[in-house]
Amino acid sequence: MEDRYRGQSLWLTTLQYTYPVWVFLDGIVFVDVGNVFGHHFEGFDIPSMVLSFGMGLRTNSDRDSSFHLMIAAGTTPFDDSDFTVDSFRLVIGTGRGF
Repeated sequence: MEDRYRGQSLWLTTLQYTYPVWVFLDGIVFVDVGNVFGHHFEGFDIPSMVLSFGMGLRTNSDRDSSFHLMIAAGTTPFDDSDFTVDSFRLVIGTGRGF
C-alpha cells in the first residue's frame, strides 16, 4: 500500500459542498473519484478509479489561509471484486491560497 498512489499523471474529479456553520466557520462535504497513471495517462482505465469521501470544518475568516479539520474514507478500486472502504483519514492542517 506504500506505493499505491505513485504515477506521472493524475485524474481526479471532486464534488464539494461548503455551507456556513458559524460566523467564522464553514462545513465541507466532499466526494472524490480518481487515480494515478503512467506517463501521459498510460494505463488509464475507469474501473481502476477509487472513491473517497468525507466531511469537515474550515475557518473562513481569512481568504488566503484557513485551518482545516476533516475526516475522510477511501475505497478499493471499482474493479476490485471486494469493493469496500479500506482507509480512513483524520486531517488537521492549514491551507494557503485558493
